[in-house]
Amino acid sequence: MKYHVAIDGEAVDLELIERDGRQLVLIDGEEHEVDFRPVGGETAWSLLLGNLSRPISFESRPDGLSVTVESESYLVRVEVER
Repeated sequence: MKYHVAIDGEAVDLELIERDGRQLVLIDGEEHEVDFRPVGGETAWSLLLGNLSRPISFESRPDGLSVTVESESYLVRVEVER
């Protein structure tokens, strides 16, 4: 599935795909293997991107979604391409 994402106002195109049993994300055409799992309810997740593991949390806001990766927070807006 394809998504148009704005991260702190910067546009990024994302596509989630599965190939040979692996989860992949294309970020502006660059392919990365990912593993994304909940670790603490609906708001705490673990993201494995390539060989790097990052804790991620989410908070819904009226102007988008606040996404915190480690200690850095970003305002994210997502549109599904249909």
